[in-house]
Amino acid sequence: MTKRQDGFTLLEVMVAFIIFAVASVSLMRSVTYNVNNQARLEQITLGQWVAENHYNELLIEGKLPGVGESKKRVTLAERNWEVVQVVKETADPEMRRIELSVLLEEEGAVRKRQIASLITFLGGE
Repeated sequence: MTKRQDGFTLLEVMVAFIIFAVASVSLMRSVTYNVNNQARLEQITLGQWVAENHYNELLIEGKLPGVGESKKRVTLAERNWEVVQVVKETADPEMRRIELSVLLEEEGAVRKRQIASLITFLGGE
């Protein structure tokens, strides 16, 4: 009589573990990528809001800004941002080209990273 064996062989178990390990590593990489991507998208959205808020402040002032470069620090969403405003003349003396760059001041970082930018024109009344 032959003995009947129940269960899996060692080789079958090892193959199953290898398949599970490869699938787990792939899943973890995907989750890590998505978390990092979500954080980056949040930074870009907030940076764009900072730029748009600064532009709206210029609109509310109701006067043409002077030609040149200026910097302003802003806090939004518990983060420190720097808005660099470059104002240039245009062919129309009653209009200015405004370039806004928004930089994120990260803790422990030596330099700031540009997160968003906005280029627009502002006309006088």
